[in-house]
Amino acid sequence: MPDALELLIQDHREVEELFRRYHASKDPSVVETICDELTVHAAVEEEVIYPILGTEVEGGEGLRRHAEEEHQ
Repeated sequence: MPDALELLIQDHREVEELFRRYHASKDPSVVETICDELTVHAAVEEEVIYPILGTEVEGGEGLRRHAEEEHQ
């Protein structure tokens, strides 16, 4: 089973592909899929990755704060 980081990297690639599909088709349903994917992606980052950054990565607290600010 992939770990959270691997899933986030995979999500980035999938959303990039969805944006390419949207630009080619202008299909509104693709936008809905993008929004759904990004919602799940953000939740994983906020609930799994950021807490680990703040506690288990040297210098990670600053990275965590920066990432949280970017999400706002």
